[in-house]
Amino acid sequence: MDHQDDLAQKQAALLQHQANIQAAASVLQSLQNTLSQQENALAALLAEKPDLESLNRKYEDALAEAVADDADKTTLDSLAGEIEAAKLKLLKFEPEIERCRKTIAGLQRKVASQEEALSVLRVALPGLIRNFLLAESNAVAVRYLEMADALLREHHRLEGLSALLVSLGHVPGISPNGGGLVLPAYELPAFDGRRFLHDRKCVFKGPIEWTPRRGFPCAVREAEQVRSMGIDFDGYQEQAK
Repeated sequence: MDHQDDLAQKQAALLQHQANIQAAASVLQSLQNTLSQQENALAALLAEKPDLESLNRKYEDALAEAVADDADKTTLDSLAGEIEAAKLKLLKFEPEIERCRKTIAGLQRKVASQEEALSVLRVALPGLIRNFLLAESNAVAVRYLEMADALLREHHRLEGLSALLVSLGHVPGISPNGGGLVLPAYELPAFDGRRFLHDRKCVFKGPIEWTPRRGFPCAVREAEQVRSMGIDFDGYQEQAK
């Protein structure tokens, strides 16, 4: 696969995965909001639910007082009426409360399932980012190697031309510390088969010191190039024979 196609594929996969995460997070938020609404609805129903147990205790206490001839019959009748009203109200409330509780239980399971799905997506994200960055790095590496080849061509030409100039008494303008050229290699597929023979960490690594002898093969080529331009140049002519 072409490195640009690979990069486009990795980028598309990453963007789609990010969109999936956003969509899953949105679904989770919606489920959590719905769950919160149902929990509030249950709390409201329970707050309105008649306290039949408390009414029954009051009625029992009133009956006990009646046995001791201390109770007012209207109190017993009133409590009995409240109990019957509470029972009727409970007939309506209990199914609603039960349905609300079951809805909450179902929503809790859906929230837990969606949280797990979102977690799985988020765990996979760094790997997709890594794949994209590797593809991007490899695409850059291809351009880097193209430029490295061009740089090496010009570097070798300058070495050859410098050697020609030395033969004419001109000293090349190279740093006293040497004219070494180092082009590092990276752990990327683009560098397979392109590593320097004597140093696998480099694409190219030139000697530290420039010498006319080191420029000799390049100088021969440059001398031939100069002569091909119609310039009568005798330097390196004997060496080239």
